[in-house]
Amino acid sequence: MTSLAYPAERLLQALPRPSPAFAYTARVLAAAALAIYVAYALELETPYSAGTTVFVLMNVSRGAIVSKSVWRILGSLVGAVAAVVIVAVFVQAPVLFVLATAAWVGVCTFAGALLRYNRGYGAVLAGYTVTLIALGAVNAPERIFDIAMARLAVVVIGVLATAFVFLVTDTGPGRMRLEQGVASLVARAAALLDQAAQSGRPQDTVAARHGLTAELGALDQVVEFAAAEDAGFARYKDDLRLAIAEIFAVLTGGPHAVTLIHALPDGKPGRLIGGALAQLAAMKPGTRAVPLRQEMRDAIAGLKAEAQASRDAGALAALSQGVALLSQFDTALAGLQALQDGVRIELPYRVRFYVNPVTALRNGLRAAIAVALAGLFWIVSRWPDGGAMVALLGPICALISQTDSAAKSSVQFMWGTMLAAVAALVCAQLVLPQISGFPLLMAALAPFLAAGILLSRRPRIAMIGIGYLVTFMTLVAPLNPPRFDLSATLNSAVAYVLAGVFAALSFRVLLPPNAEKETLVLAHSIRNAVWRLASGRRTPPRLVWEHLQHQKILRLSGRLAEFPERRAAALESATAAVLVGRHLLALRDLEPSLPTPARAAAARVRTAFGHLLSAPDKASAAALTESAALVARKDQTPEETPLAVLRLAGALDDLGRLVTAHRGFFATKATS
Repeated sequence: MTSLAYPAERLLQALPRPSPAFAYTARVLAAAALAIYVAYALELETPYSAGTTVFVLMNVSRGAIVSKSVWRILGSLVGAVAAVVIVAVFVQAPVLFVLATAAWVGVCTFAGALLRYNRGYGAVLAGYTVTLIALGAVNAPERIFDIAMARLAVVVIGVLATAFVFLVTDTGPGRMRLEQGVASLVARAAALLDQAAQSGRPQDTVAARHGLTAELGALDQVVEFAAAEDAGFARYKDDLRLAIAEIFAVLTGGPHAVTLIHALPDGKPGRLIGGALAQLAAMKPGTRAVPLRQEMRDAIAGLKAEAQASRDAGALAALSQGVALLSQFDTALAGLQALQDGVRIELPYRVRFYVNPVTALRNGLRAAIAVALAGLFWIVSRWPDGGAMVALLGPICALISQTDSAAKSSVQFMWGTMLAAVAALVCAQLVLPQISGFPLLMAALAPFLAAGILLSRRPRIAMIGIGYLVTFMTLVAPLNPPRFDLSATLNSAVAYVLAGVFAALSFRVLLPPNAEKETLVLAHSIRNAVWRLASGRRTPPRLVWEHLQHQKILRLSGRLAEFPERRAAALESATAAVLVGRHLLALRDLEPSLPTPARAAAARVRTAFGHLLSAPDKASAAALTESAALVARKDQTPEETPLAVLRLAGALDDLGRLVTAHRGFFATKATS
């Protein structure tokens, strides 16, 4: 029997579907219209600020908007309290008032850089809310409480309008899409390793692996936001993060492992690895994780059987690397299985996230300097619109400090303010005076706003679009009742453009980006992490330690994006350092099963590696010497040597070769 719904389904499928860009733009415009309408209905003084809140909140992810909304309200509350305190204490001392405001913005920007995702956004919001409230109360300090409440009102209206529109019109990523995303990344990682093994040139896959690691970083954000909107999914957030961390680990150590495996004279281990990788690379959307996990375990059992029969240290080192690689794939599949079947991994630890206090401190100082300079300029010039300039500077510093390159974003935001100034003059003086009524108002604003929304969707120039939107809405300022004053609009336009100039001056000129220095900081952090393992000062779980280093490598790659040759060399050395750390952690786990002489050899290597940064040659020589001595003991034949001792010898040999090949990276004198 033909379903009665079938013709309707065919009709729906035949209808043209809007492009993602069009749908997203329509949602943002609808949310802005709703927010401004409610603010008008409540007769708030600055209803346009509710629309500005929408543009600051907008994100392609529902979960991002939900999380951002919560933290925006909390940040606004904290900022409102701080604004009341600053005005109460310093309003009679203009210089101290400006410096206190600048210090608060700087501290909040610093804190925001140390926190992840929208928790960081909440921190910077607490900073710039002070500029929006306190600067508005300078001429009327007795109204500070009313101004603070009005500011909170427009924020809450903008937050609720954005959340309502996006939650109603967007279904979110859904578990199925997340499953497909994880499965796709596992399959592509396996395909890259299989390609490296077949060609024998793992360096040819460096660019593809870098692109995949960037996608892994983006997927973690999707997981965070999906958990914010779906309490049921939040139970599996840590499992998926473990899966993501293991795929990072696969991309880091996998090329080295498959190279060692395929170099063995016996081709059986290579066939085992190749077969497992081929199974993973053939994954399709909806593929179940359980059968694939069994394939991994069967291949692991085969490699372990080869290891039991081997009495060659080099072969054992390669086989151990192969077992580790397939075990990492198995853990990644376990995260996928958790989402498919509701079976938690239940590991006794969580992955951690790297924050760079040096970058955070720089951005905090940049924000404080920008606000202080603009505020002092306002005091000295006695410019009536100087307060508006400083008030906008707070949000500018907050928004650009949350990007990967604050200096680049500051210049883009400045260009956005300039574009907005021209567009606002045209709209406010030529278009808006010809219309009346809210529907026509939004119809007139829509083309101008849509242009900024579309610009903000392009990652390379996103801050131009955001700067344009925030400045345009503030400049046009459709008040209740509307007022049109050319001189006031021109003054405000100059003020907002100067705000962008002060931000670019601080972030780009006074404290410019230094890719060389940031690269050295990241490299030094990776070296120190390896040294701490060697010194026995820190013994975290392997995956926790590695994931921290993977995030540093990802940032290192971003900092050297404009120098491809240097980036390739730096990534190769940083990856080798992670493999060195992996060996040191493996030695820790292997040591209890070693006989006394071998345990003493491992202890001597650890002692030598305690001086890794000052004497890498001695550390590598110690590892190679002890490896050779363990294999060449005169009191026993290779067949009589315990398997654990041969595994230790192979690991030490690989450890020594890695340090020798990358001694320049480990030698602090050579890189300082």
